[in-house]
Formats: sequence, C-alpha cells, structure tokens
Amino acid sequence: MSDPLRTVTSDSTLHADLAPGAPGNRAAAALRFAISILVAGGATGLLLWLLPRQLSVTTDIVGYPTHSNFNHQRYVWQYYSSVLFAPELATLVYHLIGLRWTQSRWPASIPAAPLDEAGRWTVVLSQVARGLAVGATLGLGWTLVRAGSGFWRDLAAVTLAYLAVLLAVAAVLARGSVERFTRWAAQLNALAISFSIASLYAASRSTRVTVAADGSVHAYRWLPGWAAIATTALVFIVVLE
Repeated sequence: MSDPLRTVTSDSTLHADLAPGAPGNRAAAALRFAISILVAGGATGLLLWLLPRQLSVTTDIVGYPTHSNFNHQRYVWQYYSSVLFAPELATLVYHLIGLRWTQSRWPASIPAAPLDEAGRWTVVLSQVARGLAVGATLGLGWTLVRAGSGFWRDLAAVTLAYLAVLLAVAAVLARGSVERFTRWAAQLNALAISFSIASLYAASRSTRVTVAADGSVHAYRWLPGWAAIATTALVFIVVLE
C-alpha cells in the first residue's frame, strides 16, 4: 500500500522542480508587456521630437543641405532611435517591472503532471523545432561572416551542430527525466537567443552600397559594434531572469 504523504511530497517536488518561483499570470504578463511598449514608444517619440531640424555645420561647400538648411543627420538618428533605442528601452522597462512585480511572469507551459509516451515525444519534438529555429538564425550569421559560395551547406552545418550541442547538454543535465530535459532545453535555447543578435551585426558588416554612376562600392554598417554588444548583454540578462 502506497504512502499518501510520500505521493503528495513527490508530486510537490516535481511541481517545484518544473515551475520554480512565483506563479505567473497571463493578464499581468500582457499588461507588463504593454506598459513597456508604451513607455518605450513615448520616450522614443519625445526623443524624435527633440531632434534638431536645423542644419548646424560650417563649410564652404554649397549643396542642397546647406542651401535648403536640410539636416540629413536627422534621418540617421531617427533610424537608430527606432531600431535600437526603442527596443532596448522596452526590454529594460519590461525587466525592471518584472523585478518589482513578480506575478507578471508568463505562466510556465510545462505540465507538472507526468507525461505519457505521446506527450513525451511531443515535448521533445517541440524543443527540437525551437532549437532548429535558433540554430538557423546563428547559422545565417555565420554565412554572412564567411560570405562564401556554400551558403546552404554552412547554414545546415551550423544549425545541426547547435541543435546537437543543445540536446546533448540538456540530456546530460536532465539525468533521464523528460520533464527536466524539456525545461533545460527551453532555458538553454532561450539564453542562446541573445547571441542571435550577432547575426544582425554580421549582416551589418556585410552590407554594401554600389554607386551606379561609377560602380564604386561603399560599406554601410548600419549596426554599430557597441550597440550589438549592449543589446546582447541586455537580452541575456532579461532571459536569465
């Protein structure tokens, strides 16, 4: 005859292992996300409004910008504000809200109850699909760095290598438990997402503009290195939360 207390203790231990910390709430998580977007959008809008519209330059070269007092740098700062400042500020606000409002976490999607055979295959295949998505992003960055002819070969190689390492590490840490394997694979894959920003940096370094008039090629690095590093660190900290 089984001991009810032992059964309850085992179930409680399993639940604590799969869903540590305070329980999440979907409505609170959605509100937290909306607040972070509104704050970042408002701050970015204010920043764009404060950008100078008048051209401030000392030159003896007369062209359209100096003749018409056209501040072309305003477009550059609008770009950086929209694609760098706004997302990073939203991520930071989202993280800070989560530190103070612990109930605003998204509820854990991993079931606490033991899985049957079909359920085990489902969660394993879902982690494989997610690993392939992140691996493909990292592989795309690698192909941009190499800029060789073997695009699909390099992409497939990096994707499969990442997936193999992810599943192997998760399997070792899981110690034979499918539930722990799912949790570790999801956490490791989430941490790897932050390094996918390196793919954007690789794309930035590979961007070229060809002038049709003379055929000259100019590098157009639209993502500075400092911004890529800062964004990677910020996303890694938020995911590590």
